Amino acid sequence: MRGTIVYRAFIMAVMTALICGVVTSVAVAEKDMLKQYVVDLKKNPDSLELREKIIKYAQGQKQKPLAPEEFERLISRGNAFMKMANDAAGYAKAVDAFKEAVALAPWVSEGYEGLAAALEKASSYAEAIQNLNFALLADPNGPNSRELRNHIYELEVFAEEANQKLKASPAVPPPAPPMPAKPAPAPKKKPAAAPEKKTNPKV
Repeated sequence: MRGTIVYRAFIMAVMTALICGVVTSVAVAEKDMLKQYVVDLKKNPDSLELREKIIKYAQGQKQKPLAPEEFERLISRGNAFMKMANDAAGYAKAVDAFKEAVALAPWVSEGYEGLAAALEKASSYAEAIQNLNFALLADPNGPNSRELRNHIYELEVFAEEANQKLKASPAVPPPAPPMPAKPAPAPKKKPAAAPEKKTNPKV
């Protein structure tokens, strides 16, 4: 009897180890695949199809891939250049920093938002619109998605006035429908006050 219990425990341990090994192998394979996609995109940065593929691949993971620390550094540098810039050359530095950040983590919307802001300051409205569309593709229902969509519509006017032809952009999912408002709870009825007892006055 004891031998049977030990044997079953051994089998369970082996099965658990195998399952953990398979899960780990899948996670490693997915991470390696994402790295390869990023390498391919660096070789061909103008490939919208590959960029869109990377974003959707990252969204399909059970846990969204983290951006490397260098991404955060480049985003901070881009923001700093934006604060310091007062001419085209200054904004060009911000554009370069944000482009480097996007190249490291093309599935993160923050990089596209920063790049779009720098491009707008550099009067590259059509390219700014393209990057905002990628930001929406990466995070279609983010807290500022409505604001980004409205800003795209504004930039379209700027692009038209500057005779800039709109660039190819990914198909962005439509905005999520607004959540129906919850009905207000019915006010609680106050219990009726007990009638006062009338006492006969003493004679």
